[in-house]
Amino acid sequence: MMKFLLHKSLAVYLIFLIAVVWGGFCFFNIPVSLLPNIEKPAIQIKINYPNHAAQSVESNVTKIIREGISSVGSIKSIESESYSHFALINLSYEFGTNMSDEFIKLNERIDQLLPDLPSDFIRPQLIKQNVSDVPIVNLQITPKVRIDLLEASDITLQLIKRRIEKIEGVSLVDINGLKTRSVRIILDKTKIRYLGLDEQKIRETVQTSGSSSGALTVKDGNYSYLVKMANNISDIDHLRDISIRLENNRVISLRDIAKIESVADQEVGKHLFNNEEAIVLAIHKQANARMNEVIQSVHDELDLIRNDYTKLNFDLTQDQTYLLNAGIENLTQDLIYGGILCVLLLFLFVNNISSPILMGISIPISLLLTFICFYYFKISFNIISLSGLALGIGMLIDNSIVVIDSISRNYLDFDLEEACIKGAGEVFVPVLSQVLSTIVIYAPLIYLSGIAGELIYDQAIALTISLFVSLFVAFILTPVLFYSFNARSKKRIKSGEETFVFKFIMRFYDVLYEVIFRNRRKFILGILILIPLGYLIAVRIPIRIMPQFEENETSVNIDWNEPVGIQENENRINELSKLLNGAVHWEADIGISDLMIDIKRRNINSSDIYYKCTDTESKNALDKKLLAYFNENYPNAFIKISGAKNAFIHLFENDVPQMEVRFRQDALLDNRDSENNVQLVKNALPELKWENSSNLSKVTNVNLHLNERKLSSYQLEKSDVIHQLKSIFNDSEKIKFTGNGDVFTSQIVDTASLNQKFKISYLKNSNDGYFQLQNFVSYDYSDEDQSISADKFGYYKSIFINEIPKGSNIDKIQKQLNKLIESKNLNASLTGEFKAEKEIKKDLFIVVIISLILLFALLAIQFDNFLHPFVVMSSLPCALFGSFFTLWGMGGEFDIMAGIGIIVVLGIIVDDPTLKVETVNRLIKEAKSHGRKIDRENLISLLHEAGRICLKPLIMVSLTTTLALVPVYFSHGIGNDIQRNFVSVVVGGLSLGTILSFCFIPLVYYAVTKKNS
Repeated sequence: MMKFLLHKSLAVYLIFLIAVVWGGFCFFNIPVSLLPNIEKPAIQIKINYPNHAAQSVESNVTKIIREGISSVGSIKSIESESYSHFALINLSYEFGTNMSDEFIKLNERIDQLLPDLPSDFIRPQLIKQNVSDVPIVNLQITPKVRIDLLEASDITLQLIKRRIEKIEGVSLVDINGLKTRSVRIILDKTKIRYLGLDEQKIRETVQTSGSSSGALTVKDGNYSYLVKMANNISDIDHLRDISIRLENNRVISLRDIAKIESVADQEVGKHLFNNEEAIVLAIHKQANARMNEVIQSVHDELDLIRNDYTKLNFDLTQDQTYLLNAGIENLTQDLIYGGILCVLLLFLFVNNISSPILMGISIPISLLLTFICFYYFKISFNIISLSGLALGIGMLIDNSIVVIDSISRNYLDFDLEEACIKGAGEVFVPVLSQVLSTIVIYAPLIYLSGIAGELIYDQAIALTISLFVSLFVAFILTPVLFYSFNARSKKRIKSGEETFVFKFIMRFYDVLYEVIFRNRRKFILGILILIPLGYLIAVRIPIRIMPQFEENETSVNIDWNEPVGIQENENRINELSKLLNGAVHWEADIGISDLMIDIKRRNINSSDIYYKCTDTESKNALDKKLLAYFNENYPNAFIKISGAKNAFIHLFENDVPQMEVRFRQDALLDNRDSENNVQLVKNALPELKWENSSNLSKVTNVNLHLNERKLSSYQLEKSDVIHQLKSIFNDSEKIKFTGNGDVFTSQIVDTASLNQKFKISYLKNSNDGYFQLQNFVSYDYSDEDQSISADKFGYYKSIFINEIPKGSNIDKIQKQLNKLIESKNLNASLTGEFKAEKEIKKDLFIVVIISLILLFALLAIQFDNFLHPFVVMSSLPCALFGSFFTLWGMGGEFDIMAGIGIIVVLGIIVDDPTLKVETVNRLIKEAKSHGRKIDRENLISLLHEAGRICLKPLIMVSLTTTLALVPVYFSHGIGNDIQRNFVSVVVGGLSLGTILSFCFIPLVYYAVTKKNS
């Protein structure tokens, strides 16, 4: 096969040229995004039930839906929170679940439950979460002096939003902060009573005037016509002229008994940008679109919009391309710099120019072939897949290094053609074994549970593709290139033609080898001591699940925990904004948002603030100022300060605290022991920073009491009182009018204070008698639960901690709490993020064991015995020590990326021992074929010779792999921040591990072979 390829070099070059061109085409058509398009295994059900208290929402709606859907599909957990006016039900699933199927099943089940829900209940909204839920950029629109927000809202909704939606790659333009027009009708109750009018009849008259009578189909002979009643109410003046008939048949206009004015609709939410009321457009991209191209198109369209609408200011905020650029461009630079370092390294070890040139050619060719696989495997360029390429850049030339070194050695004794055939054939089995061993170690990672398994998929596929492409290039293209280069060269490689650097390393190796075998026991003992030392270092490394990265943006979620209105909420935010002067810009969503894709808990007394700072230090300082401000001025408010929303945060974040104690309730209103139990737990562990959940907070409500006996005495109906109460509390139905192509609404409202409303409102009985409402209605105030929490086990109250104090042990805390719960017979349970951390540790341990078993099986197949696999795998403790020592020395944390790095190291570190053992076995076989006796001295000599043969490829392979990753240390950005612990583990494991195993493997092989003989 190799001989055929050498004589058909032109065909080989043309095939690779076609592949390279195709790879270039694929490169420009691969989607670019921050992260893989991973479906977050969560669905949220948003329930709106206006004008109902939390207990009513829970009893009448939330409970029915929660219990009705609990058995649908493969729900992992179900959590519900009921508030006044609305509720949220959060469903979580295992990663890998087909969320589209689950979404359909839930919708079908909700439809089945609708008959069991109140008749006035609006169907709940189901939201399926994924990475594309995060907008790629926000467009802030603020009016200038000559235009008000109402006019700006009309322009934005009717024109600007539609222009943005037409941009290629845009999937959705969400909107918040709009103001809508409404007509407010304020009845003059004194005039109404004087004229003997009934308020309810006035409402019915206005409603009838605005309603459409529908359409009728009339048949006239052979023709059919659609007959519609024209609506005469087309503007506010027509509304003022609505006729009202008095009892004496006199007709008056609505304007005679009411004040009618056009105003902004009643607000339940606002959006602020840099202390100005604004409108925000949240722009989302399609999953397969290139983010940077979509953003550029938005910029181009926005330039045109600015010229067309000069009365408006436009600003872009929360641009996600900075993360894309900081992440992907950093990793791209790492690929380039790593490749350059690898090629420069070759000049230090190879004394001819052809080999480095061959390596320089193989890197871009291998990358372009990799892009073809990316394109057909539908893998995007993202932080995770590029990190796999950053790791694979060294591996892309590792196999070629081994092949070229083998051909070069054979070229010393054979002609060029024979050297290429023999050199490639000698190393094919060990190189293939190296590739398979790395894949065997890495493959089980994709079965990790949770987000880790989903993220590792792209990295694993990228690495696997790199390895097989490297194998393909090394054994197909590299020998042909070597043959072509040297066939035209008159200079033949001679023995001893090594670089000065490698000659020095070789002399050092000869001396070191002699010292090692002279002091075998001491070296073995010294390396064995590293095993417990590595363990002691490992237990000192901080542990966390997800990697940290530098941020300069913050999101602040506020629940004032008081019944504040929109205006007071805005006043507090404006006061708070004085602290935000150090920010580049800031924005706030006050009250209830109009965004379609919004999974946050929002109510009238909540706000969300976003701000961007110049750097991480400024952000951290401002975060501390805000926290101190709330502790001093609003100690009862619930505050959550976290990183600003982006695709990475959205994928990893959850509202699960580090540890939560849930106190179970037997019934909805069973709060008898909650406060005592909460205090009991807090007193038992006072060193922990306990926080109360919102279900322990109270909210003040007004309770109305009707005197029904008195109503009967005065011949008044309860329904009349209800209508009057709805009227004075501005709860009358909104009436829509259509005219001149526009739609506007009107509502009869009452603007008096609460006490005044009861005084000036009258009830009319059947005898035309008028009676003050306050004589039949009384009210008082009471404190009720702000929210009601429940899961699949029932209702609960809870306290939680978000951080474990330094020096504390989570397992010890768990044992103390379990002991307290058991001793005091508390109906409580523990949950939280600590359980997920334990699950990941358990999964990682199982994956490591499976990987090692697979590796041992692969090596046993290769060597056809059970002895040599143990020799090869004895290098693993050396690699683990190097990984833990470097991670600890660099001040890193053992996160999921570091754990993945450990497994990668275990797969790569065995490559060199495998090659060395294979070489020793070949030399022993050759020695026996020449009649040499393999005694101790000959075995030591053959081990020495095998070490010299493998020294150059061993050092070059280790250095190229580590140097390809080193640039991560010298640049910043989300991509490098995520990979830093991963790189520390890999670089430490391969560098220190290779040095230690280089000394250890010959000793183990000697001891095992001597004993076996």
